[in-house]
Amino acid sequence: MNDDRDRFDLSALDDPAARLRTVNAVTARVDRVLRARRERGPQVWLALARWRVPVLAGATLVAIASLVVIVRVQPVVAARRTDAASAGSASTLAQAAGVPASVANWVETGTPPPAANAFDLSGGR
Repeated sequence: MNDDRDRFDLSALDDPAARLRTVNAVTARVDRVLRARRERGPQVWLALARWRVPVLAGATLVAIASLVVIVRVQPVVAARRTDAASAGSASTLAQAAGVPASVANWVETGTPPPAANAFDLSGGR
């Protein structure tokens, strides 16, 4: 099946003059575009301005998603606080989100965890 009869003759494509013409045509088009870019100079502020709308749209989506989570979790936290107040333990938004109590305390107080308690960051595993 793979004998010489099945091979294609591609020798017609091996024309050095045609290859040189193609390379020169591509180079001429690329040089024109690259020269125009160099003459414009750096336009960092214009590039950043073009990203303004997508970034604001993404930030809006993140804010909406965060608001939905807070609105859904806040009643649960309030209910747990009233139940926890009678049981003697405090429940917070971080704990309702599944963060361990020791880590939640570090986050809420803004203090870094002691090195000895680094094991708590892995969830006690």
